[in-house]
Amino acid sequence: MYVKTGRFVYGELLPQSLGRSLSRLSGDTEPEFAVEIIREYSANELVGKLHRKGNSGQWVPVDPGTLESPEWQQRFSGRSGGPRMPRFGVREIPEWKFEMAGSGVWKVLHMRIESDETGPYVAIALRYPG
Repeated sequence: MYVKTGRFVYGELLPQSLGRSLSRLSGDTEPEFAVEIIREYSANELVGKLHRKGNSGQWVPVDPGTLESPEWQQRFSGRSGGPRMPRFGVREIPEWKFEMAGSGVWKVLHMRIESDETGPYVAIALRYPG
């Protein structure tokens, strides 16, 4: 059973770019990502729609095509010591984390393309270690 909530949580996908890490350390940055909670399976496991802060400052759903973009591939490439970005259909992303504001670091179980009445979106599954 799950509960549909429509609530958001905010944070950072890890690993993150060096520039983002440095600006975060200086305290002059807001979270880059938001997750709109779609399903909560328990207090420590959820699935949500991944959003990113746009140029206008508004939260917009991450376009599924963005996952294949050079920027996204470079951000999560093995060259920076982090895991490679998986192709669609790969479910497990054991090295990725989502640092949720006010809640700590959650494990990213998977990211995949799902759809609803508004169209396709990037779904992210998170579990809090506990």
